[in-house]
Amino acid sequence: MEQDLAAFREAVRARRRAAGHTQQQLARRVGLHPHVLSHKLHARGAILTSADVTAIVTVLAGWGAIGSQAEAQALLALAGVLPVAAAWSRSRCRCR
Repeated sequence: MEQDLAAFREAVRARRRAAGHTQQQLARRVGLHPHVLSHKLHARGAILTSADVTAIVTVLAGWGAIGSQAEAQALLALAGVLPVAAAWSRSRCRCR
């Protein structure tokens, strides 16, 4: 599966801002230091793992920044993560 990390980064930024949260808040919720998340999102010597992507999408869903399961899957796909690799359930996501 091909990645489009620039599109993933922009989609995350837009959804995070729309939900009224900072990148620092996102980093803390996914269990990363804010500088580490910044490096991972901007591909500066750090790798954004499938677990990182899944955690980011899960947090965004919890904040109501993702409106459907299809939208969550589209974000996963941008980062090259197969939806089946996402270990979160519909009950954890307020998606319809």
